[in-house]
Amino acid sequence: MHKIIAFFTVLFFCTIPNASPQYSFKKNTLTDINIWKCGYSDNSFGADFASPRYDDGEWHDKKIIGLWKADKYGAKGIRWFRTKIFITQDILDYEKAAIFIPTVISAYEIYWDGTKIGENGKIGDYKMALAKKETGERIGNSAGIFVIPQQFFSAGEHTLAIRISNFSAISGFIAENPKIGTLENVISHISKTIAYSAALIGIFFITALFNIIFIAKSLHVRAHVTYAMFSLCCCGHVFVPIFVMYYQTNLEHYYLIALLNDAFEIGLIWLLPTYLLRLFNAKRLILKSSIFFAVSTIAVMLPRLAIYDISPISTLAFLGSANEIFTSFSAITSVGIALEALFKKEKGAKTITIGLIIFWLCIVFSIILKQINISSLGFALLSAFITITMGRFFWEEMGKKSLIEIKNTRLELELLKNNIHPHFLLNSLNTIVAWIEEDPKIAVKLVNELSKELRLLMSFSQKKIISLSEEVSLCRAHLKVMNLRREKNIKLKISGDIEGITIPPLIVHTALENGLTHGFVKKDTGTFDLSVTRQAQKIIINLENNGENNHSQNRVATGTGNKYIVQRLEEIYGNNFKFVSEAKNNGWRVIFELPAERV
Repeated sequence: MHKIIAFFTVLFFCTIPNASPQYSFKKNTLTDINIWKCGYSDNSFGADFASPRYDDGEWHDKKIIGLWKADKYGAKGIRWFRTKIFITQDILDYEKAAIFIPTVISAYEIYWDGTKIGENGKIGDYKMALAKKETGERIGNSAGIFVIPQQFFSAGEHTLAIRISNFSAISGFIAENPKIGTLENVISHISKTIAYSAALIGIFFITALFNIIFIAKSLHVRAHVTYAMFSLCCCGHVFVPIFVMYYQTNLEHYYLIALLNDAFEIGLIWLLPTYLLRLFNAKRLILKSSIFFAVSTIAVMLPRLAIYDISPISTLAFLGSANEIFTSFSAITSVGIALEALFKKEKGAKTITIGLIIFWLCIVFSIILKQINISSLGFALLSAFITITMGRFFWEEMGKKSLIEIKNTRLELELLKNNIHPHFLLNSLNTIVAWIEEDPKIAVKLVNELSKELRLLMSFSQKKIISLSEEVSLCRAHLKVMNLRREKNIKLKISGDIEGITIPPLIVHTALENGLTHGFVKKDTGTFDLSVTRQAQKIIINLENNGENNHSQNRVATGTGNKYIVQRLEEIYGNNFKFVSEAKNNGWRVIFELPAERV
């Protein structure tokens, strides 16, 4: 019987129109206050909106989270918010009750049972606003904590009222629910939130640093740069709201701070799929990345258009939902890119796909539950999965590079031995002696060219990268030496712009030496044509000669010289290059196709 009476009693009170919202004070937890009785004017005709005795029965129930301009009462003016707080027992003398208001983009006053217990900023004068004069409003700081005096805090029902002024802000805005609890709980809540956010920021920053370190050591340079930028955007996206909500921050420039956070959000949505496209060498990367950037910018900035009166305020809810949907869509697209890579059996695709699915689920729950911390946790877990994958890539690359460096050292020694072979030096010296007797000037010239070639050869062999123009200088010096030694007239012609292009050392020189040795045995005149073609994604270097097209040149394609060329190219470009050595109708052709981003 008692249960039936209690049920109908609760049902009766729940059906009373305009019943005041009521919250119970709890010692062990903070209570979020989000439903209020809302008044859209200021005290007038003797009415005291802060008083517990004031009848607010005709006021509207409303959540105060959001923009003032989202309703029919406009953006400017003064509003009141009232709610009932029920205290079941007195708190001890050493326990202090407090109200915590993270962020209100305007000035406000806090009342407890009609007594003002605190204020933030300065409330504007409504009459001055009607007269279109300076209202004197001064916007306060964020993170307001207001302790309720002990003498006013006793068991029973109490009235909490907030008077908010908004004359100078673009739109009145309350970013997070006010909370009530013991001062100890308020401080604990702030500390836990800051600690959690600091941990997330630390994860993102370490991930960014991890990728920055990889930049100088990895073949996936641009992928690491992209993910480092993504991780830094994660840092900013967590840091900015926490800084505003939980530290004393002047809110006069809140919207500039919000725009900064929007920039970080654009980075989050845009850079994640761009990183995956780079990592898995997707086609049309620049076009796809540009589309993602444009759509991400539009999706993030659309709600701001409503806030700043550029689009109707009635579209705000739709634009905000569109922003959330596109954020989720970006995560789904990233999952799709990873699944495609998984289908193609790309390395690391499985681990990244698992991380992306977990991340996408966190995004969905964040939208449903309206908890940004869930999406931040998803970012952190995703970073962990991607870092594991990148670490695996790094160690594999380091192992390959070590093997390549060992092979290159051996090949360099063999190449230097071939170029500075005793027979080469002996023949050159014999030629010099002969020219001294016949024409001393030519002998001097041969000595100079030989010393120049040897000097360049020794300096280049110790470098991993040189300019193409330096390589051309070495080739010209070698041709001059060989022309003087063998009394031939073989020239090197250049077409195209060779400036600003870098290559591994001695690859063109080695190709030229091969062609000279095997293509001009019987011919005394000839030409090497070096042409350069620049394209959007690659640089093509073509070296042709009009020498003899014989079987010995075919055999040289598998010799030490070409092995050296391939190893040098793999060291710098991985598998992202093409090297062709082939016969043509009247001579031989060597083609280097190198990625433009590393040239």
